[in-house]
Amino acid sequence: NTHNIWLHPARDLLFQILELAPFPYIQFPIQRNKKWNWELTIGSHWADERWMMWEGSIKNHYRYKITEVGRIIDTPLGELYCTVVESSAQSRIGKTYLTAYYNDVYGFVKYDYTNIDGSRININLVEFRGK
Repeated sequence: NTHNIWLHPARDLLFQILELAPFPYIQFPIQRNKKWNWELTIGSHWADERWMMWEGSIKNHYRYKITEVGRIIDTPLGELYCTVVESSAQSRIGKTYLTAYYNDVYGFVKYDYTNIDGSRININLVEFRGK
């Protein structure tokens, strides 16, 4: 909408770990150093012995900050000007991070996750099929 873009990450199979990470989220208008917070309750049905087990629900506290506007990054679509959103999620079980790169034409083009177990997931837009 005109106020924000918020996307739910993939969460099938091994991507279930991303339920604990910050969701890709940007608020408008885009301004460097802009900050916002959010919260979400996550049930233990997302727990997995491969990364973290817990009982009951946890509450993730998210912090977002636009750290750069107009950063040029190399992508499979060419060089793109992006807004960089640094975010973290913290709960009683630990902390996770996401650096998301947002482009005005293509939307989110790159995600760099640091997961609850210290593993990393990078997701990049490699193709655009649009009008």
